[in-house]
Amino acid sequence: MDIRQLKYLITLITLPGLLSGQDDSYLRCIEANTTNNQTILHWVPPVDENDFVSYTIYFKPTTPGTFTDLTNIDDYDVNSFIHTYVNGSASDFEYYLETATSSSGVISDTLKVMDLSIQDPGTGTILLSWTQQHQPEIPSWEGIYNIWIEFPPGNWQQIGSTSELHYEYEVSICNDSLTFYVGSPDGSGCSSASVMKGGRFTDITKPPMPVIDSVSVNPITNRAVVGWEPNPAPDTEGYLVYRYINNNWIIIDTVWGRFNTTYSDGTSYPCSKSESYALAAFDSCSNKSLGTFLEPQNTLIIESYDYNPCDLTLGLSWNAYQNMQGDLSGYRILSSRDGGPFIIAGTTASGTTNFTVQGLLPESDYRFLIRAYNSASQVTSSTCFLEIYTRRYNQPAFNYLVNASVVDNSYLQLTCFVDTSASISSLQLRRYDEVSSQFVDVGTIEPVESDICIYDDLTVFPQQQSYTYDILVVDSCGKRILQSNSFSTIHLTAKLLGTDRVQLEWTPVEGLAGGVSGYELYRRTDGQTGDVPLIILPGYTTSYEDNIAALLNNSDQFTYLVAAREGNGNPWGFHEKVWSNEAMAEDIPKLFFPNAFRPGGINRVFKPVGIFINQQEYHLRIYNRWGKEVFESEAFSRGWDGTYEGNPAPAGVYVYVVTYLDAKDRSFEEKGTFVLVR
Repeated sequence: MDIRQLKYLITLITLPGLLSGQDDSYLRCIEANTTNNQTILHWVPPVDENDFVSYTIYFKPTTPGTFTDLTNIDDYDVNSFIHTYVNGSASDFEYYLETATSSSGVISDTLKVMDLSIQDPGTGTILLSWTQQHQPEIPSWEGIYNIWIEFPPGNWQQIGSTSELHYEYEVSICNDSLTFYVGSPDGSGCSSASVMKGGRFTDITKPPMPVIDSVSVNPITNRAVVGWEPNPAPDTEGYLVYRYINNNWIIIDTVWGRFNTTYSDGTSYPCSKSESYALAAFDSCSNKSLGTFLEPQNTLIIESYDYNPCDLTLGLSWNAYQNMQGDLSGYRILSSRDGGPFIIAGTTASGTTNFTVQGLLPESDYRFLIRAYNSASQVTSSTCFLEIYTRRYNQPAFNYLVNASVVDNSYLQLTCFVDTSASISSLQLRRYDEVSSQFVDVGTIEPVESDICIYDDLTVFPQQQSYTYDILVVDSCGKRILQSNSFSTIHLTAKLLGTDRVQLEWTPVEGLAGGVSGYELYRRTDGQTGDVPLIILPGYTTSYEDNIAALLNNSDQFTYLVAAREGNGNPWGFHEKVWSNEAMAEDIPKLFFPNAFRPGGINRVFKPVGIFINQQEYHLRIYNRWGKEVFESEAFSRGWDGTYEGNPAPAGVYVYVVTYLDAKDRSFEEKGTFVLVR
């Protein structure tokens, strides 16, 4: 051992004690530049410039090995040194720095070049690990390792940071070279760098499975539209779009570009059927992700609808939306009327796929769509538009009660005229009830097969009173609409005035659209048919007195009818004749007195012959020409024999007065004269 080596050994042994309190970590960074076969050392001066003599850098190339004096620097301001080497691997290099002072010296910590190891298990992810430049790292170390990569050649970029001594990197290239190093920054501003290592690598990692956010329908093109989130894999090249066709998932198109995240399917028909879609991503190495086949999403379609024109409602039913991103929250039913903006007509929960829209307005053009939405309302899916016109069933333009006449003096026959071009279910006939003061149902005409309808009301007594009717149309919705005119029938009464006159009175007909031009009065007797009007009276007339004296010898029963004749103002061209009930002046009492009699002759006594006489209420008186009563009888069978107080009465003219009741207890009185012949 020469004297120089001995001096160095003694210095190493004694220096730690001599330099108590000095900073031994002033060698801060070693950068390994493998490309140029260089290492670069960085330090901070450990002593004051006034004490400074020189820097000496010591280097050991291998382990095991010995340190050698690499260089000596006598400039205080120099704080870095580039070591260019020819042989060896920088991964084994170690360095320390001795600073000589005027009184002694300061030796730094020994730092070793950071060695980098790369393991490639063939899974598409490589493992980087490295050694520390000092154990533990020097106090000024910032506590982090930065990982750098060179790709493409000449382009270095930081890909991550860690406080650990290892790092996993997912390869994203297809059979190409990658070079790495690890940087370790120091608080002084420099940064150590590991040796550079690399190799040829291939990305075999599949991209993550894409996330579809929604499948909807473009309202303009009526084509299905798929939307998804950008794939997180940075080397994503594009996406494969699948549609479920004939029970198989078929690739229908490719979307290129990681951030191109929508697709419109020009071959879809989502307005006629629901379409299901799935997605897979692929990277630059043609690695394909798992497809979303187990969680496909589908277009919504309104499967059925039921418009009810009766209550102006629309029942909607649609298919369920599957696998919506962010969880399906429910469905909104949107409507637009006559081209106006869409408004929310209703909502349902996620498990309900039907809804009835209330309160539609008639004669309007509506558009509807169903929209599924997630819990945050950020993702939606809509159906095609459903377009309907809220028609009403045709309403009848007219409903007219034409006639209500008495038939056979026992029932009323009603004639109606209705617009059958409309949707009519039935006609409801009503009759006014005097007790309740309202119209009540009396009958139904169903079906309505002709515009002229006939109905016979058999529940009336037309010989006793007049009746008032109207008719309601029952439309196809079962609603009663369009009330007709009210129609009042004619009720005729006949009353005897004495024995030779009949007082006729009737209720006026009401409801004829053409008005009443006149009343025809008919009389039927035993010898007359009554087919020709007895008289035609003005339309405002409701009574008539008929003198029947000239007919009493030939008939004992008189029957009357009144018919109202309609005027010319009916808008539908009707000219009706409305018939009343029959009114009978029957059982008219008749007494026949001889105009002369001779006692002892053919007519031995003077007495009447009669019919329909109440013989129990009969009173006959006979007076002479001076007004003296010569005979009285209350027995219908007892007549005058021409005597007065037992003596024959003188011939001449006498007066008779008779009072009686008829068979209906009506009171009558008759007067007349006769001649007593001797």
